[in-house]
Amino acid sequence: ARELVVRGAYINDGRPVLLHGVSSLRMVQIVAHLSAPFPVAPCLRPEDGVWGLVLSFGQHERAQPARDLVKVRDVAPEVGEDLRYATERNVAGKPLERRAAAWLRRGTALKLRRASDALRAHGVALRLWDAYRPAAVQRRLWQLRPDAAFVAPPEVGSDHQRGSAVDVTLTAPDGSALEMPTDFDAFGPRAAGETGDLWSAVRQRLALLRGAMASAGLHALGSEWWHFADPAFGGDAVLDLDDVTLSDLEAGAASR
Repeated sequence: ARELVVRGAYINDGRPVLLHGVSSLRMVQIVAHLSAPFPVAPCLRPEDGVWGLVLSFGQHERAQPARDLVKVRDVAPEVGEDLRYATERNVAGKPLERRAAAWLRRGTALKLRRASDALRAHGVALRLWDAYRPAAVQRRLWQLRPDAAFVAPPEVGSDHQRGSAVDVTLTAPDGSALEMPTDFDAFGPRAAGETGDLWSAVRQRLALLRGAMASAGLHALGSEWWHFADPAFGGDAVLDLDDVTLSDLEAGAASR
């Protein structure tokens, strides 16, 4: 038997049911035998009497992913940072958080460094627009743009909330801007970076970015040219860490 932490979705009478308001859901710990070809476990929600199957879960033995978060600048200091949700240059038109630094899972940060090294060899540099993202920001983004092609529903969670996704662009080595398919938080067909009116230089930069990120193990999202995720952490539970908690993590790391 294994101890599991339930999250995600249930099946009710053969139909998937998404759980709304995960933050208010009382997380249930259960003990179950894994006998199916894929991990499932029976569970009960007393508040509505629904029995079902857990489709998504975080194993307790892989818990504490927050301790694996690192400041990107400590691992990849050559990667620039322009955290758009701490500015007015985003879909909300105002700051949605106050973070002064980008955070990622250590393994994802190392992959980002490899991509950055490859890109610098071609005369361009990486700049981060977003990395780890608190749940409050994800909820606000869903309120502003409830479209799963561009924003993960809060009850499902984003890889940004796992600390395993980045939004990036390219700059010149000195940090000056380079033209890319769109600015950050562009929605619609242009966000995919595939429209036919892009300049040849822009297409070449996008291909260079995608190639470097893929070689480093970071997968592109088809609907947003700037978004890349680390599949190594895709099954982990989402995190909800505020600035105070991140500061505590930083202080703890410094004291070890």
